[in-house]
Amino acid sequence: SVLESNIRIAVTPELVEYWGTRYEYKPNNHNDFVVIPTTLSDKQVKRVHHLDEFRRKKRAALAVDNNEILLIYSGSTAGWQSLELLNKHLRKWLIGNEMVKVLILSKPHKSFNKLQLEFPCRITQKEVEPVEVLYWLSAGDYALLLRETSVTNTCAFPTKYAEYRLAGLRVMSNGKTGAGPGIGLISGEKLTSSTKSERDLNSQEALQIFVKHNYRKEYKLIVGS
Repeated sequence: SVLESNIRIAVTPELVEYWGTRYEYKPNNHNDFVVIPTTLSDKQVKRVHHLDEFRRKKRAALAVDNNEILLIYSGSTAGWQSLELLNKHLRKWLIGNEMVKVLILSKPHKSFNKLQLEFPCRITQKEVEPVEVLYWLSAGDYALLLRETSVTNTCAFPTKYAEYRLAGLRVMSNGKTGAGPGIGLISGEKLTSSTKSERDLNSQEALQIFVKHNYRKEYKLIVGS
């Protein structure tokens, strides 16, 4: 249990705070818990070198021009993904900026179908193999990470956040997960196509934060406990 363990592993500081609230956990020192966010696989990291090439190819396949703005959602259609909330914001962005297009990397869902009927030719839904996801993400300008308020969401660190950043995307979020608000929620008229320097910076930051070898100190504490 949380109280009886020699060392605890959390994916966010918010989870440590929750342990204190829920179980009255009080750290005795800085070595009885570690925070290690969701990390990227070695295969994902290796693919980062081909992102510029795949950005061009995937945007061409999607008929997205250089000056157009591509928003991407990648994930399941499970209830905890807050699809109704996502659709609400997608509709605002599509209405607010005629340059916005949307790529949904997910299984078909009735919520997406309704939106596609309302905005034909501006929304593409695709199911792709896991190995291909990063390449399709590289086509985007913004990634979407919206969640309803809940203890689980607040304490969690979604895997997609790290993947989005590695792909060079700016993450728009309502701040209801342990990954934080990203760049927040931007109104449609203020959305812009990303620059290469922005994408490169996001990728490099992801490599600094979400790669396992950057947490050697934390892993050593776990092994030595």
